[in-house]
Amino acid sequence: MPLGCPSYDYALKFLLESITIVPQQLYKDQVSRAYSEMAAIDPKDTPFLALALHLESPLWSDDTHLKRQALVPCYSTNEILDLLENSSP
Repeated sequence: MPLGCPSYDYALKFLLESITIVPQQLYKDQVSRAYSEMAAIDPKDTPFLALALHLESPLWSDDTHLKRQALVPCYSTNEILDLLENSSP
């Protein structure tokens, strides 16, 4: 799909409307704690864990590195689907 193609533009617009950029200032209070947990696992995942800690929220990721941390629950897509299926009346 070449840049400037209508379907590319539509897909990009759709994705950007679904993404929220969170400034690091909002979760910087948790970066040190998150880095301590992720340093030996995958330090590049530190911002994701820091935001989850700040929001007191679980993570939704298929990244197995995030499953190895112990500070917040991390659910895979399959686990989310299982939870949704099992919670339906």
